[in-house]
Amino acid sequence: MPDVTRATTFALAVEKAVDPTTVREVTHEAFNDDATSGGFAFHYDHVMLICGVAGGRAWSVDPGTDEGRREAVEAFWRVARRRSERLTRTVDPATLPATTRAAVAALVSGARSVGDLEPRPLESDDERARADYLLILLRRYASAASNASNASNQPPIEADALRVVARHQVFVRGTDHRAHPCPLCGTPAVGGPRYPRAVCDDCRDRIRCAHDRPIGGENIDLGGGFVARHTDDGTACDTTTADHRARVDDRPVRIDEAHMGGVVIEALLPPEVELIRGDITRQEVDAVVNAANSGMRGGGGVDGAIHRAGGPAVLADCLARFPRGLAVGDAGWTTAGDLPASRVIHTVGPNHAAGQRDRALLVSCYRRSLEVADELRAGTVAFPLVSAGIYGWPLQDAADAAVETLASTPSGVRLARIVAFSDEAYDAVARALGARGTD
Repeated sequence: MPDVTRATTFALAVEKAVDPTTVREVTHEAFNDDATSGGFAFHYDHVMLICGVAGGRAWSVDPGTDEGRREAVEAFWRVARRRSERLTRTVDPATLPATTRAAVAALVSGARSVGDLEPRPLESDDERARADYLLILLRRYASAASNASNASNQPPIEADALRVVARHQVFVRGTDHRAHPCPLCGTPAVGGPRYPRAVCDDCRDRIRCAHDRPIGGENIDLGGGFVARHTDDGTACDTTTADHRARVDDRPVRIDEAHMGGVVIEALLPPEVELIRGDITRQEVDAVVNAANSGMRGGGGVDGAIHRAGGPAVLADCLARFPRGLAVGDAGWTTAGDLPASRVIHTVGPNHAAGQRDRALLVSCYRRSLEVADELRAGTVAFPLVSAGIYGWPLQDAADAAVETLASTPSGVRLARIVAFSDEAYDAVARALGARGTD
């Protein structure tokens, strides 16, 4: 926006006027002389225009009298002065929580994290995590203020930072929210317990779609929904909107609608692989994986156990979603019925006993299950050893395939729990984990 002067305000009034010969200035010397909150006013046709030197314009119906016009200028000026006072208000650093003082120090010094300050201003990791959360907010607010004033990208001086602090109560009273290290670069990031893999603001700025174009995301409307858009021209990215996959510096990420609105970008990393001896039908996780048969009508082993424990709702959903069954190596989901898990992810393993011995199909079962889990936004998933039961896949190789695939496939799943059905299966998975150094 160009500087607001008497000349620019007059030019704007002439441009907007139906009859430019009607343009007349509304003189208010004190308002005109206030270089911080003042401005200039004109009336034309049946309209009154007021422009403030600090930003803001007001068009209204021309009151028609000098007194009415002066009252309109006074009202505009009062609002502008209040805004100016709010923007210039500061705070005594000594009255602030230690976490806020640390955040201000980090912002002014240009430190990536409060933990990078020397000497460290806070003793505990918890305090530093809360201070880093405030540092992220402070950076965002300071950046917005800098952009609004066309200032440079240099770190603000302490006085500038304290003016930002004074405008937001979260800095005055402190916070219980905590930052976490960005899983891609280590810079503090905000995600909370719901999004522990959320990336930092710097990584968000470098996200690109499968066509190597910069993208962002937005909600479709107030009711939610998600659409990815190319930030270079605003067009929708249909691919990313559909699969939510993108990359930051060749690292895979997922971009999607956040809980309660907004957009979240999370790093896709291999899940932690956990081993237990137990009953897969009793796992309290987001999803359990069923070693199904291609007919998707229930069967023996794990398949039969999940259908029995889940009740008729699982079979009914299989019939509805997979009327033609499911291919070997593929996966899909249904309701979990009476199971403690939220969903069942069905995958069809190769039948080694019947001659289906392509290991790639077994690997595909785990990869596709993780992909389906990502579609469901499942953070915890329980897996059986696919094909290691009645399908006769050699037990140690079945365990090796499970561990190798789960421990190397980027996913939104944080925990992949392998539930061993026997001591022999448990020992085989333990050996596979030990071979990878993850036991």
